[in-house]
Parts: sequence; C-alpha cells; structure tokens
Amino acid sequence: MNQNISHLLINDQPEMTVTQLSLVQANKNSVRDWLANLSMLNLGDTARQLYTTLKELSLLQTDEQTRFELTELLRPSVHTIISSLTKHYFSQNFSLDQRAQRIATLVEEIRVYLIVIYDTISTNCNDKLQSQNFGLFNIKNKKNLLDLIALSSHRALTEMTGLLYELQSLYLTIPKGLWKKTHTLYQRASELHLTKVEIEDKTNPIIVMSNIKRAYSRMIIMGVSNTNKLRQSEIKAVYQSSILWADLIALDSIETPYHLFSTDLNQDQPPTYVTKKAGASTSMLYVNVQKLLQHFKNLMNQYPQYLHASEQKQFSTALKAHLVNNFSTPSERIHTRHPYSGKVDIAFGLLGIHYHLSNGKTFEDIINVHRDYLLTSDTEVKSLFGQVEYDIDIDFPGQGKSKKTDAVAEMSELYECEIVNISPGGYCLRWQGESPTTLRTGELVVICEPSDKVWHIGLIRWVKQIPIKVIEFGIEIISSRAKICGIRSAQRNDTIDSFKRAILLPEIQSLNRPATLITQAFAFHRNQRVIIRYGNEEIRAILNKEYLITQSFIQFEYTIEEDDLNSTKYEDQSTIDSNALVSPDDEVWKIL
Repeated sequence: MNQNISHLLINDQPEMTVTQLSLVQANKNSVRDWLANLSMLNLGDTARQLYTTLKELSLLQTDEQTRFELTELLRPSVHTIISSLTKHYFSQNFSLDQRAQRIATLVEEIRVYLIVIYDTISTNCNDKLQSQNFGLFNIKNKKNLLDLIALSSHRALTEMTGLLYELQSLYLTIPKGLWKKTHTLYQRASELHLTKVEIEDKTNPIIVMSNIKRAYSRMIIMGVSNTNKLRQSEIKAVYQSSILWADLIALDSIETPYHLFSTDLNQDQPPTYVTKKAGASTSMLYVNVQKLLQHFKNLMNQYPQYLHASEQKQFSTALKAHLVNNFSTPSERIHTRHPYSGKVDIAFGLLGIHYHLSNGKTFEDIINVHRDYLLTSDTEVKSLFGQVEYDIDIDFPGQGKSKKTDAVAEMSELYECEIVNISPGGYCLRWQGESPTTLRTGELVVICEPSDKVWHIGLIRWVKQIPIKVIEFGIEIISSRAKICGIRSAQRNDTIDSFKRAILLPEIQSLNRPATLITQAFAFHRNQRVIIRYGNEEIRAILNKEYLITQSFIQFEYTIEEDDLNSTKYEDQSTIDSNALVSPDDEVWKIL
C-alpha cells in the first residue's frame, strides 16, 4: 500500500506554503490556455504536469472559491489522464511489474490530491461558516459558502469512490483514513442539510445530475459489494452502475429489521452487516438495501427491466448471482480458520483438473474421441455470450495461436503455494512472485497436499494483494471425489465432435449437497438434455437448476435418464416421461 496516500488522508488540513503555481498562473484564463496546449498523446509529460499542478494547488495561498474554480477546470483533463494510465495495468496479472506499479501509484496519488483539494475547500468554508455571524445583509455570503461546501463535498466523495474502485481493482488493502474522511464529508453535509441539493457533474457519462447522498451511497455500495470475490471487469461494472443504484438504498439513523448494513460515522471503517456491529452509537447509520436487492433479483429474470443499457451490456449471470447473494443475508463463516505451515500443489481451470486427474491424458483419450476440443471457436463464443461482454478467456479465445499455446501450458502446469491457514472448508494460500492469469476469483482449481496424495476440486472465492508481490487467496474445497468426463448437447445436430470438458461430483449427504455436474460457463443451460461421455460409455441426462454460477463455470444439479444409456438417439423434449428418470446416484459412478 502507498503510505503517502494514508498520510494525505489522515493528516489535518495542509499548511498553505505555495505562493504561486510553477507551470501556470493561478487564474482561470491562464489555466484554460495551458490545458488547451497540453498534449494528451505525450501521456507521461502531461501526467507529470497535472500531478505537479494539483499538488501545488492543494497548498496554494488563495481563496477557496478560486481554488475550487481552478480545480474544476483541471478535473476533466485529470480524469482523461487517469483513464489512459489505467490501461497500462488493468486486466494484467495481480503481480504488476515495476513500471505498472509506478503507474498505478501515480494514478492513486493524482486522485488523492483531487480529494485533498476538495476536502480542504469544504473544511475551510465550513470553519468560516461556523465562526461568523451572518446578518440580514450577509445572507448571500452565507449561501455562497453553503453552495461551495455542497459542491466541494460532492466532488470529494465522487473522487473518493474513484479511488476506492482503483484500489479494489488491484485487490489492495484500503488505506487508513479513507473511510473516516468519507464519513466526515457526509456527516458535515448532513448537519448542514445539503445532502439532497442537486449538483451537476458532467464527468459522469450516465447521470449528469447528482447530490451528496447519491455520492455517499455509491461509496457504501462499493464498500459492501465484496469486490475481492469479483474479477476486474465485474468490479468495473459495479462501479459504473453504482450511480444508477444510489437512490435504491436508504440511509437511516434508527435501526429496523429491514436494515442489512450499518456504519459508524466516527470510525475509520467501511459498512458491515448489522449482525457484526460492535454496539449501539449515536453516530451509527443504517443502510436499507431492500429496493436494490429487488432490482438485482429483477436482473436475474428472463426478461429483466434494466435501469440503463450498460447493465445489459456488462452484467453476466455470475455477477448478478453474486449481487443477489451479497445483498440478501449476512454471509457468515461456517468454519474457524487455524494457522498452518505447509505447502500445496495447485493447478487451474477445467483443463488443469482434467490433465492432473487423468495423469496427463489428452481430452481425446479421456473420452476416446480424437479431435481438438480444447478451445471453442469465436463463432461459438458469440452465439453463447449474446449481448454480454466478457473477459478474454483462454477457454473462449479471441487470441492468436501462440497465446492459446501459452494458455494451455499455464493451465496444465502444477504450481506450489504456501498455506497460511486452513479450515474444514478450505485453505488460505499465499502466492509469491508473478502470478498466472488464471489465478482469479471464480476459477476452478485442483489442489493436493504432498503428504495427502489426494486431489481435491476447489474454487477461488476471494483474492487479496499485499505488498512486495504477495497474493493471498481463499480456496473453498468443493469435492474430493470427482470424475472427469465430456459433455455435449443431445440435440440431433450435435455430433460427437461437440464434446466439452466437464466434471461429475457425487452427492455429499452430510453437507446436504446433491450430485452435480460442472461445465464450462455459458456452454449449457437449465433443462437442457445432454450426453455425458467417458471412454466408450455414454449417459443421457437432463440439467436441472444451477447449483453454483461463477465467472468460469456453472455447477448443475442433474437427472439421469434410465433408458438408452449408451444411445445417442434424439428424443423430443416433449416426450420425456418423469417416470423414466432416476436420481444421479452410484449408478453413474459404476458406469463411468
């Protein structure tokens, strides 16, 4: 974590020691002309000049109205530079190289100086408001101060949300002081009855008119969305759509059964589930997300009502499911973690699981059909994905042949990780050095302790990055008894060439888990008739409801058809007789 960020956020108002800006005169006309001559193509030099000017402006000896006007002129260019700089490290490995780390740090500091400037304006204007008596003839001056407090507080909260998003996108620890400053800005505006004053913000591409309550609500949404369980593209989707959802949450000072989250405005802490709050406090704020939850449930419907086209474009089924689960009930740990010293071997993805559970066999040998099924075509991807934009994935490539080869090698490779702690449900692991692209939330893994000699199927639930190229991530163990297989649709026009990788998991009665089938994400759907194949054996089955949906796979409950287990003859869906179906039990294991 960048210590300079915490230093800037925690410290009191800076001492104004700068008498003039070094690169431009401190007036609006000069700043406009200077910005017009900056070259956005020369990214490094322009970023340096804007950074220097913001830093000096935060310490400039001037009145707060002038400071605000100059910062407003700089802000659109700063946002453009930030957007350009983030492309140098967004969607890369967690372990950024030295150049990418420097760029990420620069982006964070640029954003923090914007926050410091706006917070300084808000604080100084509030101090002036509280220290003066405004008579009848000074009402206009009082109104000007209130307007400036509202505008600067809104801008500070908006930039704070941007900073939080950038930190969450890199899975970094949130710096000290961020939440305390956020709460202070909202609390000040609330005491002055400014939270619902309409404020124009042309830098937001979705909604131009906003207010302090909406800006603070965006921070709340980002803070409680468990983004360490999401991928970068999903965190971006939540951030961009949070402005649409801000009016769907209510902030109250009195707790009711409808409140899911709470936050103490006097503490440097994010909102937490109300079940985890330390105790009652007069500074406690309670968050009702019932309307937001209903909207997320609506997004899961067959014909959802979108608030904006961006929701339809960016929201995958996995992300919708995550949001519904996250905003439904408090998530509590079932098992206690225990510190543990040891190592594990780990491989990633369906390909890695197939490779290691089969002792290195090819997919063709596993299902006894010789053809290259490893990667689906771009045409198949587009037909499966529809309107939703997904990360470029090695299983759904728009990539060159060399990248596909590298991806295959990466997924079949066996890595070694250090165990941080364990629980009956899984592991917390530590990765040091450069990480593979497949180390990401929602990814399947196969894991084995050297002393155990048993392969376990797991799921990466969360990821956290800590300094010096160290990544910690949580693995939930799904099963220790898995069967690898192939799966294809039972449609007449689907041939033996259409098999894709899959995994069969047995029922676990003690955990109330049904027998399930794991398939590639978005390749199959509920109520679909499929053929499962291992070697020369084939089984007909029907995919029932989704048991688990992630960014990389879907885990289905399924039912085996009793008749014609080795037949590939097509039968129309309408002819299925429920009496001809049997539950997936040990019979499937005997056959496979």
